[in-house]
Amino acid sequence: MQVFVCDAAMCGHFYHPMCAAELILRDSDKIEQTALAQMIKEGKGFVCPMHKCWKCGKGEVKEERDLQFGICRRCPRVWHRKCFPA
Repeated sequence: MQVFVCDAAMCGHFYHPMCAAELILRDSDKIEQTALAQMIKEGKGFVCPMHKCWKCGKGEVKEERDLQFGICRRCPRVWHRKCFPA
């Protein structure tokens, strides 16, 4: 199965289209996820879930300690320090 690279500069993470769609649209139904997976297969770029907090959905602010990302070692998820699960 073919994989596609995240469009974020210097990211380098590769995903199967459906895997990326399920992670990006985790609160959506299968129809929306399948549509996004198809667009990824057709060449539409995507930004993987490593660039937005899994809890609040906002990006990293490296200058603010509470808004720096903590990264899961097992899955493609990140959280702000203030949003990190217990």
